[in-house]
Amino acid sequence: MPPKKHYSRIEIIESAIRLIRRKGVKNLSARNIADVLGSSTHPVYSSFESMKELEEAVYQKAHRIFLDFITRPQAEYPYLEMGIQYVEFAVKEKNLFSFLFMNKKAPIKLENLLHVEEGLIEIIKKDEHVQLHSNSDYHSIFLNLWIYTHGLAALSWAREEEYEKDYIRKTVQRMGKIIIEAFSEK
Repeated sequence: MPPKKHYSRIEIIESAIRLIRRKGVKNLSARNIADVLGSSTHPVYSSFESMKELEEAVYQKAHRIFLDFITRPQAEYPYLEMGIQYVEFAVKEKNLFSFLFMNKKAPIKLENLLHVEEGLIEIIKKDEHVQLHSNSDYHSIFLNLWIYTHGLAALSWAREEEYEKDYIRKTVQRMGKIIIEAFSEK
């Protein structure tokens, strides 16, 4: 009998991500991850103490994929592009978007958005339309634009046909201008 192949936690997490991308979060189980790996469930259960621990690790990986997607090399207006790419992620990565943002097991907590990653704040600071605001305003601008952009992304996620990219660009730009100008009046 050949020796059992050992799978690392990373390989298991990546297999879970592939599974979610192909079949959605409803199919996330040790058995289905093992099928993607081409193994028994033993590597999954021996690498993680519980399915909850595995799901948390998969969530963290999916969140990193999302952040990498929305912060990939930016154009002239990096903050605008980040919003557009957020909506694009909802369309191109429907199952990962669903897992991250439409999942009752891991609901979005508004208080978590108050602790914005500094990498995202740095992108905001580089945008010439936002540069006039204090650091506390950067967080407020982010939160308000995130709420709007997330709504647009959720609508895009649920639609059969995609919105035109130009429509997304104009609507995100218009709302961004409204929110930024509101903070300028403070």
